[in-house]
Amino acid sequence: MRPDWPGALHHVMARGIDGKAIFSEVSEKADICNRLEKLVPEMGMELYAWVIMSNHLHLFLKSGAEPLHKLMQRLLTGFSVRYNRKYDRRGHVFQDRFLSILVQADNYFLKLVRYILLNPLRAGIVANFQELIEYKWCGYRSIAGVESVSWQNVETVLAKFGNTTYEKKLSNFESFMKQQISEVELERMKSGTFVIGRNGTVQTNAKKHNLNSCTVLGDKAFAVRVTQSLKQDQKNAVRDRCNQHNAIDKLFRNIERIFGVNKNVIKGNSRGMKISHSRSLAAIVLSERLGLTLRECARVLNMSYCGVKYAIKKGHESNLKQYLTKI
Repeated sequence: MRPDWPGALHHVMARGIDGKAIFSEVSEKADICNRLEKLVPEMGMELYAWVIMSNHLHLFLKSGAEPLHKLMQRLLTGFSVRYNRKYDRRGHVFQDRFLSILVQADNYFLKLVRYILLNPLRAGIVANFQELIEYKWCGYRSIAGVESVSWQNVETVLAKFGNTTYEKKLSNFESFMKQQISEVELERMKSGTFVIGRNGTVQTNAKKHNLNSCTVLGDKAFAVRVTQSLKQDQKNAVRDRCNQHNAIDKLFRNIERIFGVNKNVIKGNSRGMKISHSRSLAAIVLSERLGLTLRECARVLNMSYCGVKYAIKKGHESNLKQYLTKI
């Protein structure tokens, strides 16, 4: 579930499959930036902070006329198609679905901007703030006035630093960026503060973070308001997929018990009769027993949409039904 509406603020993260450094080359970083340059204004979004790391990206943006998921679908799918063509590969480029956290502006706008823009410094890609200003793949240099990025809303960020001159705002921004950040705040920026699910509104637990849950970065009152809004909106009724994920984990364990093939092999590129049967059986159970769409099956199995359809067809032809009672 991804609660969204025009004007909603989101912290978005997308990571390469298995932690792969999909943005290690300048051409890959440039490609994702070129897509943002086109899509952000085209879809009526406002982007306040961003950074492209070697194996993941962070975006802080406000939804516009188009919902967030449409922007991310076009952004990540377009990049993936080009990436796979360039490196002559198949399969998913990004790990799972992108993660988005709903953000409360009053308490966390500037803190999230700081968290995102300081990623290269924390990772050791740059050694100090002067090098951060020179780092091209981060929104810090744009706010600092070194380079204009047409798809980044610098004015709104600087406006948070008082009704004064541009020079004073910039000075206040730089001072704020250099303030010490606690480990607690760092964890909140990554995992949010509350999760909305079947147990109501509860505080996040980073070790049990669920990509499919509704996560917010804000105080308890903000989380409660979001919960109430979702309850009134039938399209975005609160759904907790914990049971579904437990069933998927159990499925992979049972397939490993039957065929001796673990989930990493199933989701990989290896070939063989046992592996093929394992994939087909997993696809059948995911689709016909757990009720996942073919696209959701494809994400779980790290396969293409057509690959899942073919696996289900071959599974029925191979009479794998005998194993269903053991799953």
